[in-house]
Amino acid sequence: MQAIRNTLYDKIDFRIELVVGVISIPAALLLTVSLIVHILLVVSVIFVLISELLKISIESSVNRIYT
Repeated sequence: MQAIRNTLYDKIDFRIELVVGVISIPAALLLTVSLIVHILLVVSVIFVLISELLKISIESSVNRIYT
């Protein structure tokens, strides 16, 4: 939990993607599409956030190795 809190304070790119995700998930749920499309839209936003966290962790590891 501490790592996610640090990520929110330190990484501006994650905060931007989180804000976009928070805005786009309710917007996606307001669309009149099928349930499958709703699920795909929400899962894609969650996937973007998870991949950003993975990128940040790899980036931090590489920075610790080379500094």
